[in-house]
Amino acid sequence: MYIIVITPYNLISFQNEIYTDNAKLEIKPEPDSILRVFMAFQPLRKSFTVSEQTLEPFVRQGFTVIEWVGTVISGSNIK
Repeated sequence: MYIIVITPYNLISFQNEIYTDNAKLEIKPEPDSILRVFMAFQPLRKSFTVSEQTLEPFVRQGFTVIEWVGTVISGSNIK
């Protein structure tokens, strides 16, 4: 069972290359387009300013695979 910590704020970050470089994926037949999304978020008690993350647009072409996963960074790390 998945439980989300309820806090006033969440820090969200998409781990693009960090994820795809370390979690190899092999699909047969090979897709024409692959989008792999790994979203990490950390519950926060206070807000703070962060730099906006740049996300590249994705265009589906032919046989397309979309992988969407994520994780909660939780525990005593709540700031």
